[in-house]
This record gives sequence, structure tokens and C-alpha cells, in this order.
Amino acid sequence: MNTSLRPLAGVLAVAASISLILAYPAGAASPTPIPSPASSWRGWWSTVQIAAPAPECREVTIPADVMFGGDNPTPGQGLEGVVVEVAKVAAEVPGPILIEGFTAGNGAGTESLSQARADNVLAAVTRAGVDPSRLIAAGRGGADPVASNDTESGRAQNRRVTVRVGRCT
Repeated sequence: MNTSLRPLAGVLAVAASISLILAYPAGAASPTPIPSPASSWRGWWSTVQIAAPAPECREVTIPADVMFGGDNPTPGQGLEGVVVEVAKVAAEVPGPILIEGFTAGNGAGTESLSQARADNVLAAVTRAGVDPSRLIAAGRGGADPVASNDTESGRAQNRRVTVRVGRCT
């Protein structure tokens, strides 16, 4: 590497979004070459961090009020169109597919209702040709609300099924 190059703020971009971050001492005129493995690794250059690009993840949210009709776990006709799109994304993005069902609130039966919704979406995605070994269904009940449960519109937003395709964090 040409030691006359000065990386901006100690960051050197290396191919395909992989970055190498070096910490330089204050006032350093140019980077000091990294010592060979035979020499000591103690010093300011000992903190090297390589960050790979984030894995691809796609998320689809299916509003339960549209697809399931209120507190019903059985999907309506509108689900099939969404499932076709999920199958297309699954063909493009490798990795697991997490299907999570949610409800509005934490009352009795909400976890079983959310699990039934997730299971029904899983069955529909399987019928669309997605490998069942990639699929995981989980009922979350009222966990992770996206809106307040104090209003009907908020509760409607919280009744949903989320499909995450790929390695999502």
C-alpha cells in the first residue's frame, strides 16, 4: 500500500463495501505500516475492525384486519396475492423465513390467535412452493405493538403478521 495515501478519518474502503478502520494517534502525519506477524502487535494499531456488508433482509407486513378479518385466524382471499410476493422474495433472498403473528393486546387467547395466524401464513407460503425447512412460525401475542392500543386504528395496526426473509437482526 502506498504510505503517502491518507485515509479520511482513519477509514480505508476495501472492495465491495468491506471497510478497514484504523485508529491513528492524534497529529499523525501518515499511517504507520502494520508490522509483520513476527513483530509485536502492541500499540495503537492493535485495534483493527473489519465490517462486512449487512446481510440482506426483506420484510413484509400483512395487516390482519385486511387478511384475516378481526379476530379470525383463517386468512381471506387477499392473502394469496401477498404469499405469491413472499415466494418471489424467498427465491431471491437466501436464509430463513420468520413468520410472526401479532395481536392487539395481551388478553386471554392472544398468543394462540397470533400463532394460528402465523401457522396459516406458513401453510400458504409452503403451498406457494417455498421450502418448508426455511420456515419458522411464531405467535407473539401483543408483544411489539407498532401503535397505541388506545384507539381502534392503533389496534388495527397491531393485528398483523410479519414475514422476514433472510438474515434479519
